Amino acid sequence: MHRGGALRTVAIAFWLVTLALFSGKVLAEPAKISTHQALDRWASFNVSQQADFIEQLIVQGHLDLADAQIAKTRFGAEGQDRRLFIQGRLLRARGRTAEAIGVYRDLLAQRPNYDRVRLELAQTLAQHGEDESARHHFELLLGANASSREVDQTVRAFIDTLDGRRRWNATAYVTVAPSTNVNQGTNQDVVMLNGLPFAINAGARRTSGVGLVAGAQAGYQLPLATSLDLVFAGGGQTKVYRDSSFSDAIINASVGPRWRFNNGSVGVYATSDYRWIAGDVYGKGIGGLVSGYLRLSQRDAVHGSVACSRRLFDTAWAGSDLSYQDGHVCSVDGRIEHAMTSTTSVRVLGGVGQERTGRVHLNNNHWYAGAGVFRELPLGVSMYFEGKYTRRDYEGIFPAMGVGRLDGRWDLAVNLTKRDLNIFGFAPMLQYTFTHNVSNVGLYDFDAHSVNVTLTKKF
Repeated sequence: MHRGGALRTVAIAFWLVTLALFSGKVLAEPAKISTHQALDRWASFNVSQQADFIEQLIVQGHLDLADAQIAKTRFGAEGQDRRLFIQGRLLRARGRTAEAIGVYRDLLAQRPNYDRVRLELAQTLAQHGEDESARHHFELLLGANASSREVDQTVRAFIDTLDGRRRWNATAYVTVAPSTNVNQGTNQDVVMLNGLPFAINAGARRTSGVGLVAGAQAGYQLPLATSLDLVFAGGGQTKVYRDSSFSDAIINASVGPRWRFNNGSVGVYATSDYRWIAGDVYGKGIGGLVSGYLRLSQRDAVHGSVACSRRLFDTAWAGSDLSYQDGHVCSVDGRIEHAMTSTTSVRVLGGVGQERTGRVHLNNNHWYAGAGVFRELPLGVSMYFEGKYTRRDYEGIFPAMGVGRLDGRWDLAVNLTKRDLNIFGFAPMLQYTFTHNVSNVGLYDFDAHSVNVTLTKKF
């Protein structure tokens, strides 16, 4: 069966499950009699029965008749959401999927917990080719229906179909990003070395600025077997400031096989990256990554990765030989996500890692832990808040300090997405981040506030 046929088959199964789960008595009296009998007795039906029958007309393909009956139904002030929902279904049935998506998004903007609308939105997004957004809403639905095995199985089948049919994906963005500390410079003006005060030069102190940030990512999945793909990915990002010494750019690429199974996937990839700072080559890396996810239950999923990279630094960056930093960086990262409802989810994240270089005092081990919460709010706003603490312990004695460096860092982030504002398949997202780093080496004490406006497909 081709991919379109598979999607239609899953959609039909999903609709049948939906009738039982969300509609309760959709197949009530009006659906048990013929269309002509229902029309003859139309005035005797209550508004809910009339609305149910109109939906049956849409499913049966009687679109003009359904449209006519909508005009004859007095939904009243309390029934306007149901009327808009039915109109969205009618638009979708007529192939006007973009308009139907707009109707469903407007409804969810005011009632984020309207799961039947979310179901229709997810299916319509898939029909319209917006697979990433569709997948986002299907996953939210899993959290709403943890007690329903039928919905769980059907949603998973839809997600698997989306994953199996998607070949290309690409995104790009341009944004303005103000920050109170673009260089993560110290807050201090003087540092004590061997008991003596030394002034810190201006380039190492905190500098505020506004940068222009641009980036792009793209990927391609080459199917090798039913559940096996060869995944190619690449991208880059650049930050440009008026003072070019703070400008930064990086490109990256990866390739490797990914296996998909019923409750998740796992991939093994070769990775590489190249970085420029202040317009000059700064360093590069080559390594490997193993990543995957596993859905533990209808509401719970775990994501994890193991990565290691060989780092090589330029021997003439800004006139300096940085090869003493050559070495490797390895890390193990994971997170557990729990969906409380279709509008609220929480996550716990953590990881460990190490960095080895040509200088003992730069070698370090680190760990981090954090938590986040996602919530869809009224007025079409979605919020994600995350707090994370990182501890970094350096091995050698820091020069002129007599102790090894020890850092503790807090990162707090808030993302606000206007999910009912659709810009060519993207929604605008405002990101605010606060960073506070405390170090026993004064050069590395700093804090920073930054704001970023970008676009997302997960809305």
